[in-house]
Amino acid sequence: MDPAYEKKYYRIERSHAWSVGRRDLVLSMLSRLGVPRDAQILDVGCGGGLLVEQLTAEGFRDVRGVDAAPGAVDAARRQGIDGVSLGDGCATGFDDATFDVVIASDVLEHILDEGRALHEWQRIVRPGGLVLVYVPAFSFLWSEHDVVNRHFRRYSRSQLQSVVLGAGFALERIGYWNTALFTPTLLVRMAARVRVKGRALEQGDDFLELNPLTNAVVKGLLLAENGLISAGVDPPIGVSVYAVCRRPTDA
Repeated sequence: MDPAYEKKYYRIERSHAWSVGRRDLVLSMLSRLGVPRDAQILDVGCGGGLLVEQLTAEGFRDVRGVDAAPGAVDAARRQGIDGVSLGDGCATGFDDATFDVVIASDVLEHILDEGRALHEWQRIVRPGGLVLVYVPAFSFLWSEHDVVNRHFRRYSRSQLQSVVLGAGFALERIGYWNTALFTPTLLVRMAARVRVKGRALEQGDDFLELNPLTNAVVKGLLLAENGLISAGVDPPIGVSVYAVCRRPTDA
């Protein structure tokens, strides 16, 4: 990440509607999938470790996180979150078949060699184990936000499906998330491309510090959408796309 953006991100992610919604989505998916509390779980690209903290608070007894950014590990340690260490998403250093679940929330788009990362996650998850992948959706939503975040790409549902199947995973579910903010996001990013006097309007990242009321409304919309996804409803479009992947038992 851009250093200034990274500093802001770790400062506001605990209460920010998007972050709360994403963590809730992961928790609801683990519940729906019947992941037991004694499962060994790895959060790849764990950032400040808040998902590690929340999973532990929910009773999961063996949760670890790795992140390639020293600032992320420092942020986790400042908050007293254990189990977070420095690690490369393409070369985690863990033994084969160590984990029951690997979570990669907004990680794959940061990695140039996506196939290498997916094969690494398949290597460290046990046969029959799960890999949950979340990425930003649609190349037409590309903006300065992606540049600040140092993304290499955004994905459509079919593109994510292609890369996870190409890595040898069985695909259990794939769909979009954050339908509520799709239209506002599209309009903001279209406006940023408007040229005024021969110069494009400048736009920074979209991880904005929301006022309490707006944050509460957005959080409510995302949590309601998570409930629908947990019930088996697949939104037709969204700002993010996710895949629930399983390592074949004969791998």
